[in-house]
Amino acid sequence: MKFASFAIDDAAGIVLAHTTRADDLVLKKGHVITAGNVQALRAAGVKELIGARLEVGDVAEDDAATRVAKKLAGPNVTLSAAKTGRCNLLAARAGVVEINIAAITAANLIDESVTIATLADKDAAKEGQIVPTVKIIPFAVSADVLA
Repeated sequence: MKFASFAIDDAAGIVLAHTTRADDLVLKKGHVITAGNVQALRAAGVKELIGARLEVGDVAEDDAATRVAKKLAGPNVTLSAAKTGRCNLLAARAGVVEINIAAITAANLIDESVTIATLADKDAAKEGQIVPTVKIIPFAVSADVLA
């Protein structure tokens, strides 16, 4: 992933680092810039954008969070839709949480770009409660880290 300031004419496809406002247009942090966005921003006088361009081997944050969450999912959880690099695993019904503490600790030590937070092992969970959550810290993570 290349994080930089991009000239507006080279900005299509980047992931915005900051919410950008120009005239009536508001593009939120994490938005992937389209060719139409470039035209509108250029017309509004925007000269450059700060963001990240994913490179070969990078996995976008929402896709990466979903992949990790699927690996964690047991039979009694459902996955939320990933958003802003976060995917929650929700208790499908009330019950007792079973967490493999050593596995979660090991996964959290692989790379600082991927974080897993959970309820404590043997905690009670209500239906719909977040049991673990997966957060991808940057806008993308390498496929090697996910592997």
